[in-house]
Amino acid sequence: MPKRGIQPDEITESDLKHGYEQESSVIKEAIWDRVGSVGPSSEMLVRIAESLSLNSNMEILIEAVALEKLMENAEQAEITIEVECIDKLIALVTHMHRRLVLKKQSQTCSPVLIPPDFICPLSLQLITDPVIVASGRTYEQAFIKKWIDLGITVCPKTRKTLAHTLSIPNYTMEALIANWCESNNVKLPDPMESTSLNQVYPLRATEVKKLVEEMKSTSTDTQRAATAQLRKMLLLHFLSNIYNNKTAIANANAVEPLIHVLETGSPVAKENSAATLFSLSVIEVNRARIGRFGAIQPLVDLQGNGTPRGKKDATSALFNLSLFHENKARIVQAGMVDKAVVFLANLATIPEGRTANAQEGGIPRLVEVVELGSARGKEHAAAALLYLCTCSSKSCSVVLQEGAVPPLVALSRFCMWEAQVLLSYFRNQRHGNAESD
Repeated sequence: MPKRGIQPDEITESDLKHGYEQESSVIKEAIWDRVGSVGPSSEMLVRIAESLSLNSNMEILIEAVALEKLMENAEQAEITIEVECIDKLIALVTHMHRRLVLKKQSQTCSPVLIPPDFICPLSLQLITDPVIVASGRTYEQAFIKKWIDLGITVCPKTRKTLAHTLSIPNYTMEALIANWCESNNVKLPDPMESTSLNQVYPLRATEVKKLVEEMKSTSTDTQRAATAQLRKMLLLHFLSNIYNNKTAIANANAVEPLIHVLETGSPVAKENSAATLFSLSVIEVNRARIGRFGAIQPLVDLQGNGTPRGKKDATSALFNLSLFHENKARIVQAGMVDKAVVFLANLATIPEGRTANAQEGGIPRLVEVVELGSARGKEHAAAALLYLCTCSSKSCSVVLQEGAVPPLVALSRFCMWEAQVLLSYFRNQRHGNAESD
């Protein structure tokens, strides 16, 4: 990495390459020492921590969470080389964390050993303002607040996703710590200030710009290039989950390369591109930018033809983008309405899908598509209504109340089978009711 004090515009490509090669060699050496019985030296761990800006326990834990996310994605994509590499990096970061914990314990000013439950897993210090989170673990209020404010929604200790991000004072723990301090003549420190934590895991503009430039590369024909692209996408996705970084990433002109990957990347790279755009689209100003740069059409294409995860993230991104008025017409023009109707027609073939459709108010929308949609949309909307009506008299009544008959008659004149069958079903139902009367 470039030395501190050098301005970003003074850094050449050769400087960056040399810096990254140096860091890589140090990390590789540490991994090999970790695999062996020796273990990386303290000097080597310090060099790694400095080169990766892992200067605190919280930064190390953030890195661990990021690597575990990379591991999860690599395992889903079945990229064996990535899995093995990330697994070794996780082991190295875990080792760094353990060494830091031991170092903190040896440096404590307390004349007696502090009970482990009284130490915050983030600050590694005696808890002064204890709060409990959804996982049941207790933390220093200022530190866990900063952790959650960074957009990280897993428990630092258990690594499980938090059911919610609320924290409540743990008065029982506060009383226990106060009693312990009094019994052992230990002065309780002043509560931590959250303002001192503002520099945790900062996003460097030079790092984002480098990622953006590398994503613009067209060398995606080989497996090596595809793997490199995936790695960049995963890193950018993680960074985008930190709220303060969302605007910075967009301002670094990352949107257009993300769209390029969405159009030309591997299936897994497309997944991560869609996930990153979804994360960026949380901010209103980014919705306008993403829509204007042409992300909607490839997102709609991914929603129809992508992997399950890709479809999910594309749909979520499109929902956020639709909140910006200008994007609504783009989404319709990209054929999203037709794809959504196909989706509803498929869901109508199962009981759960029909129930959800009726409960969520899907029938009026389907009738609207039958009347005003494209030829393909009308066909699938009529098919969905046919499933709903033949399986539920209540749904049939709602369809009739919404005025579906006139547009269905118009469709039947063009020999649309679904419209003809549905109209015939309505007539049979009406005759059956008349005879029963």
